Amino acid sequence: MKYVGLPVTNLSRPPKSKYQCVLAFGFNPGLNDYKVVRLVTICPQHYIEMEVYNYIEMEVYSLSTHSWKSIGVLPPWIISMYWSSGHAVSNGVAYWIMRAEEDYSLHLVSFDTGSEVFEKVLLPKDIWGIIQYYIDGFNDIHAYKESVCLLRSHPDNHIDIWVLQEKCLNKLHTVWFPGSSPVPLGFKTNDELLLKYQKYDQHYLAIFNLQTKQINETRVTLPVHCDLDDHVGDNYVASLLLLKDIRAQELRGISCVFPFMPWKKLMLKK
Repeated sequence: MKYVGLPVTNLSRPPKSKYQCVLAFGFNPGLNDYKVVRLVTICPQHYIEMEVYNYIEMEVYSLSTHSWKSIGVLPPWIISMYWSSGHAVSNGVAYWIMRAEEDYSLHLVSFDTGSEVFEKVLLPKDIWGIIQYYIDGFNDIHAYKESVCLLRSHPDNHIDIWVLQEKCLNKLHTVWFPGSSPVPLGFKTNDELLLKYQKYDQHYLAIFNLQTKQINETRVTLPVHCDLDDHVGDNYVASLLLLKDIRAQELRGISCVFPFMPWKKLMLKK
């Protein structure tokens, strides 16, 4: 396995402010290029007294040029939003769940790394609410076939699978797993959803087949105390793109190169 160190970001932040950074990594088959999309929400420290609200900046890294490109013109509607949960890339399009500040509605926001066009889809009200563990369920986005799906975990031990089809989210399946606190981890294949469930104070791995609607309770144990996200990562995408023109080094895994960074007082260097 090889990796490429990302160059220093072009974005900066005001002094005494916090920021939230979400990275989405994926392959654009139309451009035959790997992309990293950095979505940054900046929150001034004294935004209440100053009546200054969060604002968003974005940049895209291309492996072919080994450089960041700032997206200078953002659609007006995204300026009044902030990242809520999830991130995924499918066919070169990056996706996030974002919440509008005005009415707290949730939207699936997409950014095409080829055309650099933004789009949004209003999420059904069944999905609205505070997106946190153990409060009102959990939402996450995963690449699914040629699109993306949203996995909605509910406190009453069932999971809804919503699929983006023709710019609309449609419920595909509901997975019931009574009394075991199921948490969706991601897809093993297009038709197999990996789940984490609890039994006798131990966490196990299960597989739900979307075609047969059968659940295979494997005896694979998972760590009970783990600080990692409940996410198995994106599906592997094969390509003929090489790293021959960019300095690369051997690495045991590539997943640690693109971490998620929560709210922290960190300086974005120019």
